[in-house]
Amino acid sequence: MTEVEKFIKKLHRLEKSGDLEVEHLLKALKIPDPALIEPLREMSRQYNWQPMNDDLIAPMAAWVDAICIYLESGVAGLIKAINRPKQFFGIVFWHHRGATAARGLGCVFAAGRGVRARYPA
Repeated sequence: MTEVEKFIKKLHRLEKSGDLEVEHLLKALKIPDPALIEPLREMSRQYNWQPMNDDLIAPMAAWVDAICIYLESGVAGLIKAINRPKQFFGIVFWHHRGATAARGLGCVFAAGRGVRARYPA
């Protein structure tokens, strides 16, 4: 069984037990493999994960979108996504722009990989 298959199997187990958290999804960044994209999107559809919403429900679908963009295009793809109105990034990152957003995104996704990002002030 590949690392991707093991990871997806673990996510399914956590979801079925009601224990899946965003932090578990972010661990996908430790396996920077684009092969994760389709299984993550399929899980989002299968479990009807929510996009951004006004309820007190974690927007797991939005996090999957962010992770998949990162796996496809890296931080550059995330920066492009920030400028999309009413999207996950604009809300979560409070419409940050430019270098500040790049540093923030880099830190978030470096943390998911278990790496401490260092950026000049």
